Amino acid sequence: MPPPPNLAPLQWNQPLDTRPNEIREALNAQQMANLTEAVPKPQVKGRPTSANILQGQLFVNWIRKGIVWRLNKLVAHPLPESHRPSYFMTFDVLWGFVFEMDPLLPVYACWMREEVIRSLIFTCTIVKHQKLHLSPDVPRVFLDLKKVHGMLDMVQQTRLAIANAHRESQLAAAEARGQCLQAAGQKQDVEMRPVESG
Repeated sequence: MPPPPNLAPLQWNQPLDTRPNEIREALNAQQMANLTEAVPKPQVKGRPTSANILQGQLFVNWIRKGIVWRLNKLVAHPLPESHRPSYFMTFDVLWGFVFEMDPLLPVYACWMREEVIRSLIFTCTIVKHQKLHLSPDVPRVFLDLKKVHGMLDMVQQTRLAIANAHRESQLAAAEARGQCLQAAGQKQDVEMRPVESG
């Protein structure tokens, strides 16, 4: 399968968290530890503000906190050597998508439907947890290949939906600009007409 494409166009001109992954993960863990009450999902129409994105980050980490608590109870099993090539090939593609989408979850939380963003948070969290157990020598899995394929399909469908929404937003913006320019041109044409004397 081809490597995942760059997700940069899907940022919708929002600032991407470019801090090193270790720092971002440490800060997320600290924030999760401090969260003691449920955080509502932000409801945003249009481009989210910095405050909206901060609310989105709190929401993502609140959902993630509950997932991590359950993940710690999972038991990982050794991955048979005969299954490793197909498993690693599929998981690497999924991991590429998750690695690029995970920093954007607070932005997505601002405008995605709640059931969709919750599913995406779950997938990103459990895939990152699985990544920790995939040592080259003795890889251990709690996600079998069927589940990895299912998550990969879900992520690809979500990404396609994001790309389509982005395209529609750009088309709507371009149409609005065109209407403004047309109106401005008509106004200028009227102003430049000579005044007829009676």
